[in-house]
Amino acid sequence: MEVTIVNRLLSGFRDSSHDSLNDVEFEFEILAPPTFKVVGTTTFSFTLRGGDDISVPLVVLIPNPGVHNLQCIRIFIYETSDSTGTKVKVPYLFPVQWLCRVSDSKHSLN
Repeated sequence: MEVTIVNRLLSGFRDSSHDSLNDVEFEFEILAPPTFKVVGTTTFSFTLRGGDDISVPLVVLIPNPGVHNLQCIRIFIYETSDSTGTKVKVPYLFPVQWLCRVSDSKHSLN
């Protein structure tokens, strides 16, 4: 499985004094349930410039047959508070499920 994160804010400024206006600083985290295990990078911090993207390759080990929701990713975006200037972590959970059906080959109909 591969997850791609895209910063859709496009940089309208080209001089170095304004380049960081559309940068997005975030944390990536996997919150896998006990029904499967995610192998690979499960947490990191990164800053994406406007228009850039990053792909995160993941391997998911699913030991039991059934239907599994692989959407276990949480992203925290850092926003700067206007009143104090401090950075605040704002969580974002994806609103869709990534369902995967796993069959036991011993009980397959084919």
